[in-house]
Amino acid sequence: MGAIVRDCLKKKLAEARAIKVLAANGFEMIVIDVEDGDRVLQKSFKGYWLFEDLKPENDGDGVYWPGSVTFSVARTAKGSLAVYVRDARNDAGDLHVFSTFEAFRDHQSNNVPFAPQTIISAVAAALAVEHIETLDI
Repeated sequence: MGAIVRDCLKKKLAEARAIKVLAANGFEMIVIDVEDGDRVLQKSFKGYWLFEDLKPENDGDGVYWPGSVTFSVARTAKGSLAVYVRDARNDAGDLHVFSTFEAFRDHQSNNVPFAPQTIISAVAAALAVEHIETLDI
């Protein structure tokens, strides 16, 4: 039991250090175009990009990710993850907000993962969170 608590604490401390280092660089006002029915709205929030316009790879999870789709992920000033998913064929994208990395990693819709393993791994690396990519081989 002590080893489990120690490992959890170690992971949380590593994540907190990574957030502190990134936050020391300051937050910026991030403005994105979001689809709202037939309209495109501009939305903004304070945060910093972990990465922008990363293309997902089809990684054997049974979900096809079109090459025109990109993921951009930001850490918000309140510590949430803002995930901006955009298809280059459209003028705008969709914004999804997750309170924790685990909520992002585990989110599914109709048993389909929200994001491919390559994107989840990129977020984990940017946050210094341990993540083992699961392969369906």
